Amino acid sequence: MSGTASSAASVRKSSMIWIIVATVCIGTFMGQLDASITQLVLPALEREFSVSVGQVSWVAVIFLRAVSVMLPIFGRLADMYGRKSFMWPDFSSLSWVLHFAASRRESAC
Repeated sequence: MSGTASSAASVRKSSMIWIIVATVCIGTFMGQLDASITQLVLPALEREFSVSVGQVSWVAVIFLRAVSVMLPIFGRLADMYGRKSFMWPDFSSLSWVLHFAASRRESAC
């Protein structure tokens, strides 16, 4: 009986490790995706504001530094107050910003 219980605990521990690995992989992918999107938008910003690539490249640097600074802060706050209390305001504010940006773009056309 105890052999069955220990093997079940071992299976649970093994599956938990894979969940952790998957979570870290997704987080790493999202970080690289953010950096790639920031780099892809640089030529459009260069054309829009009529400045050089050197001046616009600071946008990417500032964005990545801001994310690096805010990630541990909001991670700790989410640990203290719960992840759901941070997720819903983030999603709602993001949807509001996207709606506002889309409406501004339509009115400009």
